[in-house]
Amino acid sequence: MVLSHLFKNNGILRWPSLQHHSTKRSIRAASSVNGSNRTTTAPIVNAWTEWGDLKEIVIGDANNACFPPPSPSFAPTINEEGSVLKFDQATNTVQEHYGRGKILQEELGRWPQGKKSQAAIDAANWQLSNLAELLMDRGIVVRRPTEFPNQDWSLPIKTPFFETQNQYCGTCPRDIVATVGNTILESANSRRDRYFEIHQYRQLIREYWRKDKAMMWKAAPKPSLNDESFDEKWWHLTKEERYENMHEMQFCITEDELLFDAADMTKLGQDIFVQLSMTTNKAGIEWLSRELKPQGIRVHTLRFPYDLAPSHIDCTFVPLRPGLILTNPDRPIAKKDAECFRKAGWRFIDAPEPNNAVRPAFSQSSKWLSMNVLSISPTCVVVEEQETNLQALLEKEGFDIITVPFRAVYEFGGGLHCSTWDIRREDRCEDFFGGLSESCYSLQPGSYGIVTNPTQVYCSTPVFAAEDNSEWMAGIKEDTTLARTFSTQASTTPIGYDGLKSRANKSEWTTITEEFDGDRLDIDGHPVMQRWEEPYMAAPAKVAASNGGRVLEVGFWLGLSADAIQSYDTVDEHIVLEANANVFARLEAYAEKSQRPVTPIGPAL
Repeated sequence: MVLSHLFKNNGILRWPSLQHHSTKRSIRAASSVNGSNRTTTAPIVNAWTEWGDLKEIVIGDANNACFPPPSPSFAPTINEEGSVLKFDQATNTVQEHYGRGKILQEELGRWPQGKKSQAAIDAANWQLSNLAELLMDRGIVVRRPTEFPNQDWSLPIKTPFFETQNQYCGTCPRDIVATVGNTILESANSRRDRYFEIHQYRQLIREYWRKDKAMMWKAAPKPSLNDESFDEKWWHLTKEERYENMHEMQFCITEDELLFDAADMTKLGQDIFVQLSMTTNKAGIEWLSRELKPQGIRVHTLRFPYDLAPSHIDCTFVPLRPGLILTNPDRPIAKKDAECFRKAGWRFIDAPEPNNAVRPAFSQSSKWLSMNVLSISPTCVVVEEQETNLQALLEKEGFDIITVPFRAVYEFGGGLHCSTWDIRREDRCEDFFGGLSESCYSLQPGSYGIVTNPTQVYCSTPVFAAEDNSEWMAGIKEDTTLARTFSTQASTTPIGYDGLKSRANKSEWTTITEEFDGDRLDIDGHPVMQRWEEPYMAAPAKVAASNGGRVLEVGFWLGLSADAIQSYDTVDEHIVLEANANVFARLEAYAEKSQRPVTPIGPAL
């Protein structure tokens, strides 16, 4: 079931307290349930998972928001293909204007400074308040930063270690604070312009601490964010250099100080998984592990090497309920890190491509904010209203879907999950892995590999064979291929992405129509290869072909590795096996024009 939600007054959309540019209406409407006057001794702070029945939440606001200034950990740019969203007071609606990014780039010539436009702020606040009213209508306690004096984000910051011309905004509390069980945990963020952002929420945290006698309050050591905390050379690496270094997991922050964003964490009961990223380093994850271990919480590292600039896990790896995770098809999890999920029977389902992939001109997030959903129970999820493909996927999985407009918030740093902070869910500290999570990747160096199965293999890299494979084995690290296969039940069942059919008649594979646009190949509704993998595909091709002779390639796909093999003069014969009839047709056309002899072997085999 899909439901939509908008402010309504006799069928007309309305803006709450627009003249004050605030969300006071939401606060007044919630006064009976917002908990500010509670005297109960029952626990208020409790959140162990991402999906438990939601009872209390904090939603950010866009008041006084400024453009984030460039810094060693942040290099903002205007999206030339981007749109602009504004609140139109005449019609009481949020309107999106496309094709404005290039115009803004030409007019401004650089990333803007100072306060964001009031029309953009009003648009974001309208949609944030609409979300608040939706949740309050369902009996959920909603707290807002507007209950307390707003910070002036236009003020500069000057410390003994750095200066920044202004601050950012208070729209995304998820980035700076998290609830872990009965503990409110402040993170150690790497952005200089967000250094004091937590103070927008400190009065609220103090209120929780005074009223909930069981609540714990932890704050990570405040980093200095001096120049040694960053590696500015990382920003100047070419795309090819980043592909070459993708498995090194080194980004724009160093290990000089412990750093982590709370939005790089995802909670699954007794186990917390933290993404190693350009906003969270190994030292930050180790601090979390040490601090939470006495509470019986196990902390694990997750890596997504195809994401060349990872930041915040909730657009990559989203737990929806016990046993089910929404994954990003462009950013597959490393096989080593997926192992404990596989053994415990968790299913991974790929998010579909966004229905609206246009990013707002000033948004620094990816198109995958489309999968930044908010679970309000194990059976109900809030999704952005334009993302109908995702809504259909989740509805097929048995979820009730509530849709809201939320694209105006994207410019302010996030989506539905980013702009909220769970305070209380009806859940508890459970082990969803049957003790298997002890084998999950921790902080030790691990390797990636390919999952194989006698009956089914689905991976993102072709297999090459050469007469002497010693160079292949020596030259290619074990961790150069990523798992694209996961167990859906027990380890004895065929493994594969959820929904990938295990075909008793293997010949069926030959007749499945490919979806090919020149840059991306999908078969049977699943991603096979994309154009951006070209530098990566050239590496194993080099190993297979550099000694010349006869080279066997299994899987033609986009022809990326074939092109690389063809560049070696010493190759006498290039043999390519391809089972799919559509792909084989392209392979035959390729063979007719190739520089060096190509022997296509296809479905008839």
